[in-house]
Amino acid sequence: MLIFRNIARGHCINVFNHTKFSLIKNDIRPSVSFFKAKLHINSSMNDKFYQQPLKNYELQVQGSLFYENIVDGLCYDKFYREYCMPDTLFSWFLVTELHVWMFSFQLMQDAINGEKLRNSLIETMWNDINTRIKKLKGVNTSVLKYQIKELSEQFNASLISYDEAIQSNDVKLANHLWFRFFQSTPRNASEIENLVAYIREQVKILNACQEIQHFRFPDK
Repeated sequence: MLIFRNIARGHCINVFNHTKFSLIKNDIRPSVSFFKAKLHINSSMNDKFYQQPLKNYELQVQGSLFYENIVDGLCYDKFYREYCMPDTLFSWFLVTELHVWMFSFQLMQDAINGEKLRNSLIETMWNDINTRIKKLKGVNTSVLKYQIKELSEQFNASLISYDEAIQSNDVKLANHLWFRFFQSTPRNASEIENLVAYIREQVKILNACQEIQHFRFPDK
């Protein structure tokens, strides 16, 4: 049986096409909430980034909080409806990937903690995905391991392409969105234009945000 389709385009089947994936909630909050009140960082509220290197536990907790703000603030159903996406793990991942990238792109502007904070954010994302997948029934462990590896490779390649596109022009950004987010499927130009405008707006807002620790993406 053919398990994967065009790997270069990122088409996944099997567990990643599991329907109603949005109903599978994550369980990362207990540890995050426990540390949230105890996380004290010596930084002015007017400082966009932390002015000194963070400790490892601070990096881990802050990365988890960033991720929680991202996924809790997004209305996935609106993305699914607006862009005619099925309610599957892969659709959920594509929406999450886009917003994790936008946030990561801004974090990398911080020369002191940016890379480590980005890594912590992404690590939390994968922990969340693994937790959710474990709740799915009838998942073949060996197949799942291979698919997660493939998805990780796609994610890393996509982040690089997003970075290059956002620093280029709207045409290049639109091309990558069609290839990755829309999976090279036939689309109206207005759909892609709408998403390009949304991304440009959010990156601009993130760049101007003075308290990135509390930033949330809008309920699109």
